[in-house]
Amino acid sequence: MLQIVREALTNVEKHAQAHAVSVELAGGADGSFRVVIDDDGVGIATETSPAQHFGLDIMRDRAGLLGGSIEIGRSAGSGTGCGCACRRGSASLRRRGPPRRRPEKRNRLNMESRNTVLVVDDHPLFRKGVVQLLAMEPSIEVVGEAGNRAQALALVQQHEPDLTLLDLNLKSESGLDILAAIKADDPSRRAS
Repeated sequence: MLQIVREALTNVEKHAQAHAVSVELAGGADGSFRVVIDDDGVGIATETSPAQHFGLDIMRDRAGLLGGSIEIGRSAGSGTGCGCACRRGSASLRRRGPPRRRPEKRNRLNMESRNTVLVVDDHPLFRKGVVQLLAMEPSIEVVGEAGNRAQALALVQQHEPDLTLLDLNLKSESGLDILAAIKADDPSRRAS
């Protein structure tokens, strides 16, 4: 789901000429969830990807893997709206083979208490979207945002977050190198 939101926000940044974008996430008691991204830009001309542009097709494929679907069209204003609805626990996502060993309790996030999160991504618009999504969860407190290795390492040292959400494909540096540097100081730190 995160990659679908990322692609939608990248499309807004590259094509929409928007002044504002909103990202809304809602979950149902039945395990379903829906994310809606709306912008106030120029709007989408067609629901199919233009030649040599595969973003919309990739978003649809990813939604299908989640057992869901994507709806793309003009938003109520003048821009583009993108909605993705999925159901948690879709058969296509179930792991095959023996179950994974559960991590020790000290490495798990506690959803009954407040957990601190650091978001690391080199795309400011995407970072803001992730922070907006996380802000809707009462058990999560975003303690910082970083766009590069130096910022990320400084914020990890300063805040000691319970979890670091890290983009592995940064423009000028490897997210894996940042992950290794975060873990080198304290192997129990959580980053994903």
